[in-house]
Amino acid sequence: MRALRITVFPLALGLAPAIALTVSAAVAATTWCSEGLVAIDREAKSASVAIDWNAARSCTYGGTDGRIDERMSVTVSVDHFNFLHYGLRFDIERETIEAYAELADFWGRFLNLDILEQLAVRRAVPKRLGCSLLELLQSFDEGDPQLGAGSCLGAGWEDQSVRWRKLLRDAQLQLADHLRTHRTIALSDDGVRAIGDFRKAHYKAVKLLELFKRVALELAATNAQLDLFGHIEDRHGEIVSSYQLFDSRAALVEGGRQQTVRKQTPGTLVSVTMTASSLDGAAGAATAGKNQVVFRYFVHSMYPLLFHAGPAYSDGIDGSEFEALSRLSRDDLFAKIEGEEEDLDLSAFLSWQFMSFGSKRDMGLMLTFGTGFEDPGRKLFGGLSYRWGRWIVSGGWIRAEVEEGQGRVDGEAEPALFEAVRKGSDVGSFVSVSFKVFGIR
Repeated sequence: MRALRITVFPLALGLAPAIALTVSAAVAATTWCSEGLVAIDREAKSASVAIDWNAARSCTYGGTDGRIDERMSVTVSVDHFNFLHYGLRFDIERETIEAYAELADFWGRFLNLDILEQLAVRRAVPKRLGCSLLELLQSFDEGDPQLGAGSCLGAGWEDQSVRWRKLLRDAQLQLADHLRTHRTIALSDDGVRAIGDFRKAHYKAVKLLELFKRVALELAATNAQLDLFGHIEDRHGEIVSSYQLFDSRAALVEGGRQQTVRKQTPGTLVSVTMTASSLDGAAGAATAGKNQVVFRYFVHSMYPLLFHAGPAYSDGIDGSEFEALSRLSRDDLFAKIEGEEEDLDLSAFLSWQFMSFGSKRDMGLMLTFGTGFEDPGRKLFGGLSYRWGRWIVSGGWIRAEVEEGQGRVDGEAEPALFEAVRKGSDVGSFVSVSFKVFGIR
């Protein structure tokens, strides 16, 4: 039996004989994503997922407010995340349920691709006396930078260089003080707002620093102090770079970061793991908050089909096998090993509910196709199903690939021997009791 990894999608699709109990327990243990987390735009054929790191938890999207299907790309956006001190890595894993993919392809050919498609549905900064950075920022006029700052510009080189260095020290201390304020991985609304306010105010700081540098350069050239100017300029460059780095990271804090997962084939289980890592040793993940969030979803068929699974009992299919017997004098012969015509398979089904009953429309008749989990495509079930909530009873025909012997060489002797074996098909009947796999709440 093919076992799918439960770690990728916790719906216990690698099912044991006690199939209903196993899946029921797995579904009960699943953490479902909250309503409204996923927004579906069917016209744009896309889905967007908003992850608030301050309130996020790993979860599985069950599709109660819209199915993600094969035509959709999925964009995951992360906000309330401290990009000042932490990086964010996206890891995307995919695993396909082959039985679902096989059935989705069959339905696509059966429906001629579009028959049913229409049915788819601020922390305060301490003041400093005498031409402080804060005072300059409050009077700064970006249209005329020298207006307001003029009274703080030095009359000579010595005075200007002292004020320039004081302004650089103010800028460095205020940025460091702000960075120390926000240490945790997750940020509250107030934290995001404070970082945005600081970013807007100190966007002007770089403009001011450049103004003081330009005035200092003119005075240094006049007073033959270019060597000292170069020394202060090096420090100036370091602080400006720090502000530019802060600005790029703060922009992510305000706007969030996005990762798009391209369209996937139907039947694909997608797991998007978002992992935080410290950029500067600010704080360990264990003390700074959650460092990983996982979002999982399943890619449905573009058609409004219900995915259910369960044991299918079939009858009338020749289960015989052939064993090669080697001989020295002639080509191999094949001995027929008689098999049972009755069989029990763990199977997957995709069904279209064409008639509904009940106020919740969770009862009705369905047209059903199915195949086995173990060897998808070798057996194909077809028939009608009756749905009662999450439980489905199905019945109909089964077509299976079988082996047939050719050229019997020993008359009526047993076991029967044949010169060759070819692939053929056989038809029988089946019944199944299954359960709805996705969207269980």
